[in-house]
Amino acid sequence: MAFCFPLGAGVKYNINDRMNLSFEISQRFTTTDYLDDVSTTYIGANNFLPDLPNGEHTTAYKLQDRSYELDPNNVLGVQGRQRGFSKQRDQYIFAEIGLSFNISSYRCPGVN
Repeated sequence: MAFCFPLGAGVKYNINDRMNLSFEISQRFTTTDYLDDVSTTYIGANNFLPDLPNGEHTTAYKLQDRSYELDPNNVLGVQGRQRGFSKQRDQYIFAEIGLSFNISSYRCPGVN
């Protein structure tokens, strides 16, 4: 579990009395570098389940070191190899577009 700090902005436009259109963009700064499970160094391939009976590697084994996607001849899971940049915390951005409907209209009463 980790905390995150949101920073964002948005705009809402009233199309008419019953419909609204909105847009928001937000960035979340986290207090962890393990949101994507990539930081510091590899723990080593020998810490994962053994190969499947047909000789293929397990999914966990393949995902612990995805460098084979760039170089198929690369040796997977070398213990101690750098696995990310631990000095920078994870962050993510999302954007959303919304359409909302007002069930009932509310009008402020006039001053008497």
